[in-house]
Amino acid sequence: MSSILKVIEKLKLNALNIEDVPESFSSDVYKLTLASGETVFVKIPFNKDKLFREFQMLETLKDIIPVPKVLDIWYGDESTTGALLLSAIQGMPCTGEVDEKLSYEIGVYLAMLHEVRTPGYGYHVTDGFKLLDQNNWRMHIKSNFEKWKEPCKQILDSKFQSIRPMLALERVLPFYDFYDAFCAVVWCKNRGIEKNQTFLQENIVTLRNSVGY
Repeated sequence: MSSILKVIEKLKLNALNIEDVPESFSSDVYKLTLASGETVFVKIPFNKDKLFREFQMLETLKDIIPVPKVLDIWYGDESTTGALLLSAIQGMPCTGEVDEKLSYEIGVYLAMLHEVRTPGYGYHVTDGFKLLDQNNWRMHIKSNFEKWKEPCKQILDSKFQSIRPMLALERVLPFYDFYDAFCAVVWCKNRGIEKNQTFLQENIVTLRNSVGY
């Protein structure tokens, strides 16, 4: 709570109410009701690179697909990474069945997203755009698996001893479920297994289902 109070002070916000936004795993997110009646969100990323990466992506996508508007940014200090002040946008989490109309709308936005051009395979950091070492997405995924094997050994059952070859094209989506879950296990280890136990177990179940264990 001390971080959000500092951000509110730095951004000179007159907040009447502060609500914690649950399941915002990669950042601390708060929903604020301002004295004007406006609802805004404050996002405090885990590190400064993530602050710049998200800011740049929101700026890039703002005229392409519906994303929150960056109302302000604070670049942080020695103890806080910084924060984004974001507008609220209409909508709700898609937790139910995805019907044909919604599937079509999602497809349209994905197509628009895929038209966005970047300098190459990489991401924004504090001093610009960092290209992946080999600028090859497949090699990047492969190297991630290599890096993640060691920290996962302490958490996952010793029966996930090998990684299968990349799945066929028609199975890309299940593969990314597997990839994301593998990444999430490492994330839980880095951020604290005990306080993220529920999220960890969800992803371990996904990994087990992915390999038929």
